[in-house]
Amino acid sequence: MKNGNNTIGDAVSYITGLISDLYAHREALAISKTVLSHITGLSNPSVLASANSPLSIPDRDKINKICLELKQSRPIQYIIGATEFYGVNLKINENVLIPRTETEEMVDLIIKENSQKNLRIIDIGTGSGCIAISLALHMDNPQVTGMDISEKALKIASENARNNDCNIKFFFADITDPDMETGESYDIIVSNPPYVRHSEKAMMHRNVTGYEPEQALYVGDDDPLLFYRHIIDYSTDTLSQGGRLYLEVNEVFGTEVRELLERAGYTSTRIVRDINEKDRIVAATRV
Repeated sequence: MKNGNNTIGDAVSYITGLISDLYAHREALAISKTVLSHITGLSNPSVLASANSPLSIPDRDKINKICLELKQSRPIQYIIGATEFYGVNLKINENVLIPRTETEEMVDLIIKENSQKNLRIIDIGTGSGCIAISLALHMDNPQVTGMDISEKALKIASENARNNDCNIKFFFADITDPDMETGESYDIIVSNPPYVRHSEKAMMHRNVTGYEPEQALYVGDDDPLLFYRHIIDYSTDTLSQGGRLYLEVNEVFGTEVRELLERAGYTSTRIVRDINEKDRIVAATRV
């Protein structure tokens, strides 16, 4: 920040302008408020209300350091090491995906459709644990399990569960391994697997392609339904009668994933569109 930019309002304007070539104005402003919330301890809504409050020199120095990373397109969530998902505070780093609003929509759907007590739930590809933890906190005493192929992600998920007082069982497993043991039975299976095709990478922002873990993002163009086939196969052995399966999908493959479910014997299937009217969730009930 330059001399004379001494208030919270000055800082918001400075950061927003600095990254305006990287982000749309609304997103740049949201990032600016997140930075000031992190630095000052104010809630995000309180940042603009405190626009005239002065900033100390140490705080201005911290802002300058963050700005250097923002100009390199590093996501603010990784810079500050935290994010919020469905009202839950989570630790985050480059070993896990940054949770998206589309995934919040899937979590919201699951919570609204499943009010029973003590449901057994597994989150396949749990990453930061955002889905598993949100369901554990907002459902009626569920028994939640999370699995992932990344030991580093499981470490983050376990820490997030502890920080949010959630008793969740996490374990290492590869859903594509044909020898993976099932053992347990679940009432809900949920997954947000890798579904971005490598050919789509060129259309994505550098803050995604340059920093988020490729293993959690991408799937080969030659087999874009790879993970869905394995998850559905797994579900036929582990989902209880009347149990529900929820899958976040690439918007162009909603119909194909639904057809996979129908070929596997699911008779109650549907595609749910997200807030942007894109096919985003495929849900099914085992009857």
